[in-house]
Amino acid sequence: MADGPSAERTHPFDQLIFGNKMPETNESLLENLQQKAVSGLDEIDVDELFGHIDSLMETFAYFKPLFKKIGPYLEAFIQQDDK
Repeated sequence: MADGPSAERTHPFDQLIFGNKMPETNESLLENLQQKAVSGLDEIDVDELFGHIDSLMETFAYFKPLFKKIGPYLEAFIQQDDK
């Protein structure tokens, strides 16, 4: 009878299991977003990134003795909380 949207209607169970089909226009939008993400990687300053990573590693090394000292107290607190 009608060749409109009702002819293409899927069963609700099929939508639950297989999800909704992406229209063709969304695929081109997805490709466009992927291209933007790749081009965004070009803007990252690698030297600055590694500088931040280095400062984080130095900070962790600085606080490592503190974590070793308070570790047993934290473990005792966690074990006490479990009981």
